[in-house]
Amino acid sequence: MGEVAIELALKFLAHDKFVRNDCYVVSVSGNAAASDTSIREESEFLSWMEASRGVIDNSLLSTFSSLPESETREVATYSCMSGGKRWRGLVALATAEIFGNTGAAVPVACAVELAHAASLLLDDLPSMDDAATRRGRPCAHLVYSRASVDMAAVFMINLAYEVLLKNRLAKPENCISSALASARVANRMLLGQEHDLTQLTGGTVSKKQALEVARCKTGELFGFAAEGAAIACGANELQINAFYKAGIRLGIAYQIADDLADRFGDPDALGKPTGMDGEKQCVGNVLSEAEAREAVRRLRESAVSKLAGFNSNSNRILQLIEHVKLPE
Repeated sequence: MGEVAIELALKFLAHDKFVRNDCYVVSVSGNAAASDTSIREESEFLSWMEASRGVIDNSLLSTFSSLPESETREVATYSCMSGGKRWRGLVALATAEIFGNTGAAVPVACAVELAHAASLLLDDLPSMDDAATRRGRPCAHLVYSRASVDMAAVFMINLAYEVLLKNRLAKPENCISSALASARVANRMLLGQEHDLTQLTGGTVSKKQALEVARCKTGELFGFAAEGAAIACGANELQINAFYKAGIRLGIAYQIADDLADRFGDPDALGKPTGMDGEKQCVGNVLSEAEAREAVRRLRESAVSKLAGFNSNSNRILQLIEHVKLPE
């Protein structure tokens, strides 16, 4: 039968194939493993999530409206402002709260959401997943010209770089560092998409292959959300690495949980259709349900461990880790 999923996950993650280096520190006050958050704390956290999504959405709309009108801009706006949960942007803002400089992370939050929207735009194309709907609306390639859709993906990636480089609340050298880090992550996301198309379709897919695709396609952008925010806030190299690695683990856990929700979740409770992955050999389908649940638990614990030593009055990032929910 080979290694169980979590052993593969931890072995793969511990190898840190793409890491910047092998150093990390930190400790955030609070206990991310605690699941018995008080009703008041839970309500306050959900209010923070809603308010933070509003900050991200307003910043994105302001960015789009500052650009010349074109069908490409319209496609980008249609794709990016389609009601996503903004988890990646929230990771950036939660990280910045630890450093007491949320404003510096707003451009990072916008950049990761632009990159995410661009990846979904490409993912839906007939040459990729050939999807018909996204978040309850027709996919962009069914609404706009194919040329505009193709250009909109490039447009959003370039816009993400511009937003990072024009961050007025970060030092110029940190703006450059965050843009370079985002370019690195974009290339890894492309690698993940290539593996998705070539490795996860047909034949037998190993658990390690599925985990690697989840890392590249989802984990890396979560990792950059935390890393980029730490860079913008002036964190040192050890801290930046810690948040990058915690973000990757959070991202993979999020992807596995999302895949499980697609398999076993209640559409009414989730607010979206389930069974969309079908027979696709994504990580949530390759792992057994028990393996997937254990993997999420261990990945969450591992993410928290990367942040064990960072003293802060904010525990937003730990609350986000705790809120990677599994279907009942």
